[in-house]
Parts: sequence; C-alpha cells; structure tokens
Amino acid sequence: MKKIVVGICAAMLMMGTAGINAFAAEDDSLSMEESVLSRSYTYVGGSITVNAQATGGSGSYSYKYSYRKNGGDWVYVTDYVNESQQKITMPDKEGFYTIRAAATDTDGGYASKYFYVTVKKSIGGKFRDNSSSLSSNATWVNWTVRGYAKFTGGTAPY
Repeated sequence: MKKIVVGICAAMLMMGTAGINAFAAEDDSLSMEESVLSRSYTYVGGSITVNAQATGGSGSYSYKYSYRKNGGDWVYVTDYVNESQQKITMPDKEGFYTIRAAATDTDGGYASKYFYVTVKKSIGGKFRDNSSSLSSNATWVNWTVRGYAKFTGGTAPY
C-alpha cells in the first residue's frame, strides 16, 4: 500500500517561488488483523479452521500455522504455504491452546496473529453409529420393540 505524501519545499518558498514536491513513501507494514477463526472452542480431537488474511506489505503472501498448549512448545502444522485457510486438528488433550497464524510477503515482511482456543473433553468420546436397526414383533395383546446399536470409537462404556 502506498501513500502519497505531499511536501512543500521551504527553500523554494523562501526564494519566492512556490513549488510542490510530491513523492511516494512505502507503507510496508504487513498486518494479520483481519484473520479469524471458525470458532473459539472444539472438542478433543476436533478441528478449527484458521482464515488468515494478510494485508499491507508487498507482493504475494505465504502463511505458516502452529499451535501450542499454553506454556508448551510450538507444534508446526505447516511450513510456509500459499493457502490462507488452514484446518488444524487439535490434539487429544483438553485445555487452553494458542494458535498462531504467521505471514511473510515478497520483501521479507513478517506479521502474525494469535488466537486462544479451548479444547473441551467430549462426553463419551467420539463415536459413530455403525449399524443400528429396529425390530418389531407386534401382536394385539403384546407389542415389543427392540433397538440394536453398534458403536465404535470413543471410550466405552457407551
């Protein structure tokens, strides 16, 4: 982004000849302020999408994504890539995490934005209903309905 700065040359004014000197000044400040998360929480093993948006700077942008449990080491999800949207699968531990989206531009400018995420324990773990069915055995006097379900994944008992 360039800003045009108009300066009046004082020496020309003093000599009686007014002159306006226009020159371009680069505004090289790269920013990630418009970046957002899909949500501020997820469940153990769930995912969150980062929509990174670099502005300012010059040329094209590259993005790098990482996270850490507060106080821990950074886990790098990607090296610098061209994709501004990244799905991050969170670890299987509940707690508070920081997600970092960083950007660089063609001239080596750098900016980053931090997001704070809560990873919650899921109730009963993640499971899928693999084969459920209902069976009915009806008579006029007695009516029996049985349900059968098979679940996998997560933590037993279901």
